[in-house]
Amino acid sequence: MTKPAALLLTIVLSCPVLSGAQVLRCTDGVGKVHFSDKPCEQGQQGREVKIYKDPPPMAPAATQALSPEAQAYEKERQRRREQSRESQRRIDESSQEVRKIRSDNQSPRKCAEARFRMEQIQKRAPLMYKSNPDYFEFQQSASLYCGN
Repeated sequence: MTKPAALLLTIVLSCPVLSGAQVLRCTDGVGKVHFSDKPCEQGQQGREVKIYKDPPPMAPAATQALSPEAQAYEKERQRRREQSRESQRRIDESSQEVRKIRSDNQSPRKCAEARFRMEQIQKRAPLMYKSNPDYFEFQQSASLYCGN
């Protein structure tokens, strides 16, 4: 076995498995609470705690039992979550549209020409080529016509 393969195998085998990780809430006889990834000690009550990336939305009946301030907070949290989902949806749609435009406009001839012009500008002014507006224009053309 080669050294890189052996090193990779050692690293993989030494890493703990995170997919089965759990968190336990342990309470001792006097009401002191602590959290652990190991089983509770003898004489302690324990239960598994579910961990969410985002807390689940509250049921409407549970929301009504909250104070007015807590209801306002919960409503704002749900509004922001929905706003975040909408923003992500727009980003995804835009990315798909850009990929479509690039695939529709791919042209090997125009791509090669734009890259050739960029190389010429770089050779003429090796230190200042990035501030040249023509270089920027050819860079944008290359991005469009080369599909990257």
